[in-house]
Amino acid sequence: MLSRQLVKRVEILGAITMVGFGLLIALSLWNTLQGIQFQLNKNGTTVTNSFDQSMAILKNDLKATSDAVVRSDHPDEVMRQAMARQLPIFELLLVDPNGNLLAQVHQPSVPTTVNLTEQPWLPIVKAGQIYVGQAQFEPPKIDLAVAIIDRSGQFAGTLLARLNLAVLWHTALSHKKSDVDHLYIMDKSNQLLNYSAMQFIKTGVKYQNSSWSAQLLAMVGFDIQAGVNGQMMASLSQPSDEEGWFVVVEQPLSEVLSPLIWRIIIFLLVFLAVGWLVYDMMRFTQQRVIEPLHILRQAVDRMATGELSQEINIQYHDELGELAESFVTMATEFSGLIDTLEVRIQERIKHLEKGAEISRRLTSILDIDELFQYAINRIQSEFKFYYAHIYLLEKDTGDLVMVEGSGEVGKQLKARGHRLQFGQGIVGTVATTKEIFFSNDVAETPNFFRNPLLPDTQSELAVPLRKGDRVLGVLDVQSEEYGRFGAEDISMMQLIADQIAVAVENARLLTEMQAVLKEVQRLNQRLTRESWQTVTQDQNALPLGYRFVNGSVMPLYDSRATLDELDTESANALTMPLVLRGEVIGKVGLKRNGGLNWAREELAVVEAVANQVTMALENVRLSTEQEKTIVKLQELDRAKSEFLTSMSHELRTPLNAILGFSELLVEGIDGDLPEMALNDAQLIFNSGQHLLTLVNDILDISKIEAGMLEIVPEPADVYEVIEDVVSGSQALIKDKTVELKLDVPEGLPEVYADKIRLKQILINLVGNGVKFTKQGNVTIQVQVSEAEPGKMRFGVIDTGIGIPEDKLEAIFERFKQADMSKTREYGGTGLGLSICKQLTEMHGGRIWVESVVDVGSTFFFTIPLVDSST
Repeated sequence: MLSRQLVKRVEILGAITMVGFGLLIALSLWNTLQGIQFQLNKNGTTVTNSFDQSMAILKNDLKATSDAVVRSDHPDEVMRQAMARQLPIFELLLVDPNGNLLAQVHQPSVPTTVNLTEQPWLPIVKAGQIYVGQAQFEPPKIDLAVAIIDRSGQFAGTLLARLNLAVLWHTALSHKKSDVDHLYIMDKSNQLLNYSAMQFIKTGVKYQNSSWSAQLLAMVGFDIQAGVNGQMMASLSQPSDEEGWFVVVEQPLSEVLSPLIWRIIIFLLVFLAVGWLVYDMMRFTQQRVIEPLHILRQAVDRMATGELSQEINIQYHDELGELAESFVTMATEFSGLIDTLEVRIQERIKHLEKGAEISRRLTSILDIDELFQYAINRIQSEFKFYYAHIYLLEKDTGDLVMVEGSGEVGKQLKARGHRLQFGQGIVGTVATTKEIFFSNDVAETPNFFRNPLLPDTQSELAVPLRKGDRVLGVLDVQSEEYGRFGAEDISMMQLIADQIAVAVENARLLTEMQAVLKEVQRLNQRLTRESWQTVTQDQNALPLGYRFVNGSVMPLYDSRATLDELDTESANALTMPLVLRGEVIGKVGLKRNGGLNWAREELAVVEAVANQVTMALENVRLSTEQEKTIVKLQELDRAKSEFLTSMSHELRTPLNAILGFSELLVEGIDGDLPEMALNDAQLIFNSGQHLLTLVNDILDISKIEAGMLEIVPEPADVYEVIEDVVSGSQALIKDKTVELKLDVPEGLPEVYADKIRLKQILINLVGNGVKFTKQGNVTIQVQVSEAEPGKMRFGVIDTGIGIPEDKLEAIFERFKQADMSKTREYGGTGLGLSICKQLTEMHGGRIWVESVVDVGSTFFFTIPLVDSST
């Protein structure tokens, strides 16, 4: 049974081969006919174009002659000149609007008879068109007529030209591409004009031939009909620009079919020979190829069902036998490779792209509510979970409070303040153990707590939000499918949970820092502007004054009675206000025995004492407030340091992983990627590099402010530094129409600088110039400073947007740019120039900028030479 099927398949293959060869023969014949048709079309097109061109020239000349007749006093002379220019014109007539002949010129050899009883051209020329008449006999001619318009724009008559068709047709045939005598022109009344005898033959009825040759030629596009001499012709027609006129090209049918007949005979012989060879090869193929291949096919089918170990028995020791042995070896090795490399790469790319995008967005959100909402919405949209929510650990109660959830269920739970006790359910267990927990069948999980609002949960994955050893909360996702969560899902959720934890901690530190800043602002306002009344209200527990009586000092917690007593009008009592910046902050009261009035000298002394007491009290208050402010500032500095340290650590760890994996993908270490996937991997790598640069800038600023950034100056070769800067800047200009130029003379001395920091300054300035230059160039200039002896002056010149004059100083401040509205357009944090200024000054140099708006900017900075530093 099997052998019969194989024979049948081989026979079908042979039949297909023969049919294919037959189609090849038919195609060759078809191409031959197409070639003949092309040649005829080429001749017809060439002759038609020549005829149309001649007619167009005649019409234009006739129109020009009609205009010249109006302007001339001798119209017959103008008509003779026109007839001399155009050989086809053998007679010109000038007719008035009533049909009267005004002037006539003609060739001497041509007899003329004028008959103007009918004027078929009149309505056409009055309409502003050129009249083309019907071809006529004896002599063969055709009439052209144009209107004559006088200088006032009125119709003044007709200029009628009679053309010799023999001359026209001879001119057209002189341009034919091959020797084809069967060429005719057909006018609008369906009359054929033969050039050789200039005869008119009435036609219009096509010859119908049912033979196979006629049908074949008709399929190609030929018309089969009887020619002028009655011979069967294959004809083609080309339309002229003259409405209703055609050029007809004919070739005898016997000439068309002659090459086809010989080709058919040759192809039939070759077809028979090929058929015999195909039949012989089919028999050989059946025994030595088809049967072994069938055996291999059976082995492949068994392998597809999971039977990876194969034994194949092929007796032939040829290529198929070697192929069978290689197949057995491959099947054995393949048994240990279930997942292909391509699948793993695609999955890795997908996870890296999602993780990188979500992580990048999470680190940029500082509002805690927006952060949670984005995380839940993105997880739900990307992974299509049944439900997802985030819990945070409440410090006061130790409960886990749901802060965000997906869908309507999440809104309901959040509205009623849904919470879980520490250790309750899967979420509570994860918060207690600080480890990931997942179940692909929650019905088999003892600590699973089913929420009535989520009846279809079948699988659940909970991941702790960890910051170091602390658990901040739990990310929990649920699915209505059994066995939903695998290793890739767990890895991705862990990555997202880590980023959420970092973002939550950063938001907390930012909130804390903002609170400290507000407190510092409040203290500063209190220190400089608040009145003493506010101070005394804040110190109710302290004495409001002191009383000195008979050598002893007593504190006063309620001095109102004593002051009222002093305020009474008495000769022996004196009250002096304590005035600070126009505000009364207290009083000094004196009372003595006896009723003597107070002398002027005594009043001056008391006033001086009151002023001293006021200043002393103000100094004490300022000192106290300064101590409190210092404490707050120290707390602020601690919070800022903690925030920067946390951010650098938490950002650098995932950034290094992202950069490492993306670089492996870009370099093809794990295999070649599709073009789209390679572009995505390159985008991930570039974005990671940019983010790492921003982190490094922030850390540099932090170190500079803390006095922890040190430079290690040493003799440095300027040319070596510039070469490294140019190499490192190529990535900045590769996608922009900006050229990096050098203006560095020979023979420059060495500078005394930290090479790494000097390169950092130059790369920052070059990057700044490239960023703000859409098209043009950025030039690095180096020369010994003439204004500052002993120093080298570096310059970075760009042709960018420039900087307003009132912003030239502000751009060196932290987080400042010349125009903050440009920040979104051009990007950047505003830290680069501030770092350049700090590093330059640490080297003992200075930095400045010169700029013109819409022309460009030049940044200069100086670095000491080696000789001047010793």
